[in-house]
Amino acid sequence: MKQVKSQVAIVRSSFFDGSKEKRVYYLVGIFAFTSMRNLYSLVDEEVDPFQCEYKEIDSGGFCVQDTIDEDGFIHQGYLTSSISMMHEVEGTDWKEISYD
Repeated sequence: MKQVKSQVAIVRSSFFDGSKEKRVYYLVGIFAFTSMRNLYSLVDEEVDPFQCEYKEIDSGGFCVQDTIDEDGFIHQGYLTSSISMMHEVEGTDWKEISYD
């Protein structure tokens, strides 16, 4: 059986604030994917992938501070500092999500 190596990426999107002078970024999620089409499909479950960009990550994660309820919702959690810094730092190598 052929094994496919998964990649992991942090995905963000953005919008302009009310004055349209400043772009505001927000985290969409952290995704494990095997192809660009797979990443597109995963992101497409929640937001428009064409409005997002991604950056592959080698380490980092999301820590849960609370229990997950019966519907699978996490009520409290936080990103590890390595992921938070990568998300916030300008000038990092973010790429657009495509459906190839």
